[in-house]
Amino acid sequence: MPADRQSEEDQILAKIKQGETAEHFETIRQTKSGQLIHMSVTVSPIRVADGLVIGYSSVARDISENKAAEKKIRQLNLGLERRVMERTAELQAANEDLEAFSYSAAHDLRAPLRAIGGFVNLLESEFANTLSHAGLEYLTVISKSTERMGKLIDDLLAF
Repeated sequence: MPADRQSEEDQILAKIKQGETAEHFETIRQTKSGQLIHMSVTVSPIRVADGLVIGYSSVARDISENKAAEKKIRQLNLGLERRVMERTAELQAANEDLEAFSYSAAHDLRAPLRAIGGFVNLLESEFANTLSHAGLEYLTVISKSTERMGKLIDDLLAF
C-alpha cells in the first residue's frame, strides 16, 4: 500500500471491527515492482459463531485498464468538445457572412425593381390615355411582376 494511502487502511479496519463491510471502493495499490495500479476492493468481516469479528476477507480486482480507458474517453470527449466549438464558431461565421450577403443581394435586386415600378407608374400617369388596352395590360403585368419579385426577395431574406 502506498504510504499516502495508509489512513485508508486504518478507516477500513475500523469499519471491519464494527462488523461493517467496505464494498467496492476504488483505491491505488503498489505492486512488488513499485508500479501503482487502480484497484476495486471489497473487505468483509469474518465472524465466529457468537458474532465476534476475528478477521477479514479482502477481494481486490485490478481496474487499471478500465481507468486508462476512462481517461482516454475523457480526453477524446474534450477533443470532441473542442472540435464542436471550433466547428460551431465556423458555422456561425459562415451564417453571418451569408446573412450579410443576402441583405446586400436583396438591396442590389430591389434597386432595379424600384426603377421598373417607378417607370410603370410614370407610363400609367402620363400615357394611360394614349396606350391601347393591351399596353395597359402589359403595364399591369409588369407592375404585378415587380411586386411578386419584391415578395420573393422578402421571403428569401426571411429564409
